Amino acid sequence: MFHDAIYIGTHNTYLAELTLTVRKRLAPFRRAQFFGTGRIVSSQVEHGKVVDAIRRGAEEEAAEAMRAHIRVVREAYETLVPEFGTMAMPPVA
Repeated sequence: MFHDAIYIGTHNTYLAELTLTVRKRLAPFRRAQFFGTGRIVSSQVEHGKVVDAIRRGAEEEAAEAMRAHIRVVREAYETLVPEFGTMAMPPVA
C-alpha cells in the first residue's frame, strides 16, 4: 500500500489514475525483480528513504529517492533477463 499512499498524497486525481494504469500494465515485469535475492528487503529500505524525506518535507530529496528506487527496480529487472531468459518475462495478463 506504499505506492497507493504516494498516489493519494499527490492530491492529483489525474496523475494518480495515470500512474495506476501504467503500474497495472507493468505489474508482471515489476514482479520479476523479486526473483533477485534480497530484493524485497532492499525495496523496503528504498521505500523508507522516500517516506522519511516526505515526512521531513524534503521534496527534492523525496523525488530523488523515488527516482533512485525506480532505477534500482529497472536495473534489477534488466539483470534478470539474461539470467533467466523468458522466465524473467512473465506473460502479460
